[in-house]
Amino acid sequence: MSKVTFRLIESPEDPAIEGVHRLMLDLFPQSCQVPPKERWLGYLRRPWSPSHRYFLLAGFDGDRPASAGQPSLRRRLRRGESYGEQRPVMFSAFNYVRRINCGYGEFIGISKKSQGGGLGRALFQHVVDTMNREAKKNGHKTVDAFFADMEDPYRMTPEDIEAERRQAIDPFERLKLWHHFGFWRVDMPFVIAPLMPGCAEVTMNIQICLPFRDDWRRQRAMPTEASYGAASWIIRHWAPDSYRPYAERMRRAMPRNGKVKLVPLV
Repeated sequence: MSKVTFRLIESPEDPAIEGVHRLMLDLFPQSCQVPPKERWLGYLRRPWSPSHRYFLLAGFDGDRPASAGQPSLRRRLRRGESYGEQRPVMFSAFNYVRRINCGYGEFIGISKKSQGGGLGRALFQHVVDTMNREAKKNGHKTVDAFFADMEDPYRMTPEDIEAERRQAIDPFERLKLWHHFGFWRVDMPFVIAPLMPGCAEVTMNIQICLPFRDDWRRQRAMPTEASYGAASWIIRHWAPDSYRPYAERMRRAMPRNGKVKLVPLV
């Protein structure tokens, strides 16, 4: 694959949503990792809030935009026109968190056939560009950092590692990829409340961060209000009814000097 066209999915009626959800199910083998499609639809119905802005970006195979032509896709959808099925080959769900001027990535996925050749970097660059446009709307030149979390391959079982390798990417290669993109591990405990009924709390994840501020990169550290602000925001976003004990546990573990270290991923 040599060309991918990107666009934001901004309507819950967008036909590409079904394809994004199927791709997520293909790439994330554990059912407790994948939120119900209805949750995504709810985010798209209300993408703005006082705390954040939600985005869903998809990449499509080919050089012709999936929404090419006029009028726009959104206007066509409102008129009830039919589109046929859109089949994304990669996607990212992410947020701009206003209080800390940072991005937070929820999911990023690339189909097996699309991996390699720099397409992952192209997808992530579109994410960063979208974040920076939102930061400018909120009075900043750029975002201060982009956060995400991922499973720590050193704490995964051999069975989970093999499942990830078959369906998505080797977890150790994923770690190297994020390191190559400039991410660091945030040196703080990170535990998430159960994401859905019947699921366990998430204990194998680490928080990672790509800092854009020169002082954070130079010091290899960031203020606790940024790291804790990002972590507490995402666990509240995912589990609004049960996040408080987990946020309090993280708050008590914050360093007293007001700085959280950034540690190399590899």
